[in-house]
Amino acid sequence: MADVDNRKVMTQPEKAEYIISGGCKYFNIDRDDLSPKSGGRSSIASKKKYILMVLSEHTVYNLKELGELMEYNYVGNVGKLIAGLKDELSGELYGCEKTKRIYNELLSYLNL
Repeated sequence: MADVDNRKVMTQPEKAEYIISGGCKYFNIDRDDLSPKSGGRSSIASKKKYILMVLSEHTVYNLKELGELMEYNYVGNVGKLIAGLKDELSGELYGCEKTKRIYNELLSYLNL
């Protein structure tokens, strides 16, 4: 990582790893829990979608690459999860305050 004006400049793979590992620490889950082989518990799946959303907004990866990073088997699921979370985060009538709070706390935790 290069140091520019006292800020760290990360490559995209470094940034993705930072987001994934930081998200796991924030949610107090193991990295292995993100794998579909871990059983896909709904509590883990709901936490995983927040990490996915941060990755989609703060990296340049496409849906296929995001799916590979987060170990989703089907790219269509990645797009649906991101679209659904965007709806919940929106300022629209159907936005969810709890979802917004969790997402914003995660961003704050990651300093993004």
